[in-house]
Amino acid sequence: MEIIGHQKIWQFLKKSVENQSLSHAYLFSGEEHLGKKNLALEFIKLINCKKKPFADKACQECISCKAFLKNWHPDLILISNERDEPIQISQIRKIQYFLSETSFLGSYKSVIIDQAERMTKDAQSCLLKTLEEPKGKTLLILITSFPNLIMKTITSRCQKICFFSVPSQTLRNFLEDKKLTSKEKEKLIFSFRGKPGRLINFLLSPEKLEKENQILKEILNLSKRDLYSRFQYIKSLENENLTNEIIKILMEYFRGLLLGQFNKSLQNFQIFKENYSLSKLKEILEFLNEVYFLISFTNINKKLALEMLMMKL
Repeated sequence: MEIIGHQKIWQFLKKSVENQSLSHAYLFSGEEHLGKKNLALEFIKLINCKKKPFADKACQECISCKAFLKNWHPDLILISNERDEPIQISQIRKIQYFLSETSFLGSYKSVIIDQAERMTKDAQSCLLKTLEEPKGKTLLILITSFPNLIMKTITSRCQKICFFSVPSQTLRNFLEDKKLTSKEKEKLIFSFRGKPGRLINFLLSPEKLEKENQILKEILNLSKRDLYSRFQYIKSLENENLTNEIIKILMEYFRGLLLGQFNKSLQNFQIFKENYSLSKLKEILEFLNEVYFLISFTNINKKLALEMLMMKL
């Protein structure tokens, strides 16, 4: 998959391989949907590419690259809990056993742990032993949006790489050959402000954005109604995990409104326009961040958290 932006990070990692200064563990941190996991996968593909010397990208033709293109490689494990569930100690023990085995293709034995902050305390303690005693050609990449939730004894043993939002022009260049009008492209660039992962997800599944907009419309309409109507809506939600999705959608929307306060030209791309003062927008965003943290990392009742939010809107 194409890497969108982050070229300084890519060149730094590539040079570390060329200079034989590759770390045994990295911590990729930054907001969600910036392309951290995609870059990690492309980097592991590059260091395992059989074509030498290294080009700027993997050759896509050798046995190792072809394995990656099939979304399967015998020397890579990707831990990615799609349902926001905790990463258990059993999964880390599986990693330890995997790293102790001989490489199938003479490659780096590599592990990517996505949403690494979701490791339980026992899982983190178990992983620490692996970091303290790295073996041979092994590479571990932890990916997180919440590095402060990972034990300092773990992060101190990783080389830290911070990811930031991608410039609008980079997204514009990526969309250049896509069959969209100029207005549609600019609308997408605004909607997915610096987050190439969100943009790619939309291009693969345009209906997802339509679904998000429908959820957002329902919530904004509810905010104008009485508390009873709001609570009845929450009670009607069959899937409790939808709470996470609703919070994320609202966070993106209110961030967009806040940006529009500082740059009036951006308001032209807003799908829904609401009249909130600057202080109210800040208050809502702070509360959204707090609620998102609670539903992600505590045992708080998710519907109760959503009811608290509804009282703020």
